[in-house]
Amino acid sequence: MRKLISLAFAAALAFALAVGAFAAETPQRLFVLDAADGVSYSEAAGYAAENGFSGVLLDLRGGDEKTVKAFAPAEGESPISVYLLTDSASAEAFAKAAEENGNLAGIILPAGEVTEDILSSLSEKFGPERVGLFLPFGDEEAFEKAKELSAGIVFAENLLSSYSEHGYEEYLEECREAFPDSVLITVNDLGRVLAPVVRGDFFGDAFELNNQYLINRLNGIGFCVSDYGALLKNANGSASFLTAAFESGVLDEHADFFVSSELEITRPTKSSLTVSTYKYTIFGTSDPEKPLYMDGAEVERISKSGLFAVTVDVPKSGKTFTFSQGDKSVSVTLKRSGSDGSSAGTTSKLTSCYPSSSVLTRNGETLTLACIGPSGATVYAEIGGQKHTLKQNAAANPGVPAWFSKEITVDADVPEAEVASAGKVVYTLVYGGSTKTYESGAEVFVAGENARLAVRAATELAGVEKEPKTAGNYVTTLRTGCADYVTEEANGWYKLSCGGYISASHSTVITGEVDLSNRISSAERKSADGAEMLVLKCSSLPAFEGKINGKVFSIKLYNTEWSDFSSTDMDFELMYRVNPVDNGDGSVTLNIFSKCDLWGWDVFTDEEAGTFTVVLKKKPVLSDDPAKPLSGIKIAVCPGHGGTDPGALSVAGEQGVNEAQINLANSKAIAESLENLGAEIVFIAAQDEKLDTYGRTNPAREALVDVYICCHANSVAENADANLWCGTQVYYHYDSSAEFSDKLANYISSATRRDHEGSIQDYYSVTRLTLCPAVMLEVGFISNPAEFESLIDKVDIQKTALAVTKAVIEICDN
Repeated sequence: MRKLISLAFAAALAFALAVGAFAAETPQRLFVLDAADGVSYSEAAGYAAENGFSGVLLDLRGGDEKTVKAFAPAEGESPISVYLLTDSASAEAFAKAAEENGNLAGIILPAGEVTEDILSSLSEKFGPERVGLFLPFGDEEAFEKAKELSAGIVFAENLLSSYSEHGYEEYLEECREAFPDSVLITVNDLGRVLAPVVRGDFFGDAFELNNQYLINRLNGIGFCVSDYGALLKNANGSASFLTAAFESGVLDEHADFFVSSELEITRPTKSSLTVSTYKYTIFGTSDPEKPLYMDGAEVERISKSGLFAVTVDVPKSGKTFTFSQGDKSVSVTLKRSGSDGSSAGTTSKLTSCYPSSSVLTRNGETLTLACIGPSGATVYAEIGGQKHTLKQNAAANPGVPAWFSKEITVDADVPEAEVASAGKVVYTLVYGGSTKTYESGAEVFVAGENARLAVRAATELAGVEKEPKTAGNYVTTLRTGCADYVTEEANGWYKLSCGGYISASHSTVITGEVDLSNRISSAERKSADGAEMLVLKCSSLPAFEGKINGKVFSIKLYNTEWSDFSSTDMDFELMYRVNPVDNGDGSVTLNIFSKCDLWGWDVFTDEEAGTFTVVLKKKPVLSDDPAKPLSGIKIAVCPGHGGTDPGALSVAGEQGVNEAQINLANSKAIAESLENLGAEIVFIAAQDEKLDTYGRTNPAREALVDVYICCHANSVAENADANLWCGTQVYYHYDSSAEFSDKLANYISSATRRDHEGSIQDYYSVTRLTLCPAVMLEVGFISNPAEFESLIDKVDIQKTALAVTKAVIEICDN
């Protein structure tokens, strides 16, 4: 049961983007109770206490004095705040009865029928701070009349959506301007959520009241929900979503993002800069209340806070650009470097010493040793005890970087049928009266006669591509320790017998006499966290390919035999039968049958133990608890960058908010929104270090999560017009993540009013989890001044979180 929180109203605060202070206290939360419903005080008070409401607006229009007296706490019960909504004739008698109950918070009269004399009389008897007005939505006559009256409290009924162009926030602003000295409380209709009504448009989003509550909370405005019946019935889950929002604390803790209004150039950070592009975008801050000029011409700004981005032509001869505002000016000089080679720099060292990744070759084959060094130098390369003189490939001015190379025939003393390391290539540079030595970044491996070549995956996401450098067109993705034979070496890529190419940088060469024959000696079934596992004891960890087809998961294991098993029956929810098939080519396919559709799969390897574990994940489902629909569902949330990595700089520059901070703010809001609805959150964030791909994905895999979300923000190159690049993008890799990605792109764009830039299939490492739907959010462009303002706006951060929550609920809903 949630503890009842009853707080005094916070003063109404003018909400200003990025610089407005967060309300010091949570505004009072009420619900409307119609006296005609016959609800007892105990029932209403119990509901308020359990669901985070601090009081009730008791609608007595049609009730009587007995109803007021009956709506009183029993002996020993703590009174809750009660506001009485009544007509003028009954107001005084009802108010006296409620005051005797000890729970009178205010007397509220319909604005269209009350006079100043009545308000003054009630104010004198009960205090002006406890006398107020009720404004029916759309009644312009009552609105205008109310502005002429003195009321301590104003209840303003609302039927507008926070998503519409002229909607909820604009209506609040009108009310604030009309009643600057009154405590403002909005009345928000839960019955309109996803339910058509006769008057006006209905709210098409179950989270609409969450958005309205957040806006009120940020402005220190009270919040009242109408339709007590819908609250009790938990209409469309919206009542639970709303009460979960009352628990929100992440935005209270989060520091306000600040945008300077001082005239400054934030990019470039130096007063002069030489660039290689014909265009360059200058970023800066300015006073939004004053016009901004560049070289005397007014700059058009698309932001409200004074942020600007101006794309200029950069001449080769250089040009100074001066920005001015009032009596202050700032300047930057840009120059374009030559593209004809005349301004080429010089060097006195060697770079790009081949090979940068391991090379696997045979005796008698040719190998090209190469590096970049200063033109006119003498360069030697030594490998396997033999020293070679490299030749400069093309003439150039002294000291200018040039390629040096020599093709050699490999001749190493390697035993038959074995593979051995010839070590790294040692390069010697003789130049300018000095001699320096360098080593290649990786080793050269040589195979003896009749040796079999093989490599082992060195990472948890070692992609095997159909062709070298085919940008994510994977045959499979191997786990650490999985090995396969090499059929050819192709300039930093190894072709494997499983049919694709693995990068040398993601693999290690197996030395000695190679035998990858794998025999599975045992199979053990385990279960945990909505998953079931088949642990195979292997003599060698094999390359593999896996796929789900409805209720069957098939995994092909290369260089493998499983002769001791014809089939294995298991009376479990997922793995109830395993049928191994000998493919006749040295591989075995395990067909694992399930009683239900599968959500995802994974493979975990342990080289020391020699185990190859197949994991199957069942589809998560919403719980029967309407207040916690995500109970039992585990979700990984990962803010991109962080630690020592700030990510991309925003239009606000080095001293302003960076990408990592925005990613963290979105991730915290998303995690809290999901957690408030019952989800278990695995929060994967960099601390003092920079997380690599595996640091971001392995904790999610090990926790067997049901959903994976990585949060980022976008930016553009320095030569692009940042004012033109905007919108939300969501990336995914596997088809199993497509539906989730589509929903996220649609809902985030709709919630924040950012352009919908698409759900995009790509091969980012964080999207390559097979265990569950995995996506990377690019919520917007921090290089666009207007969109940057949206990205640091607390309402839009929360709307993003609710959009993500909506998508998660939908993909888990059967």
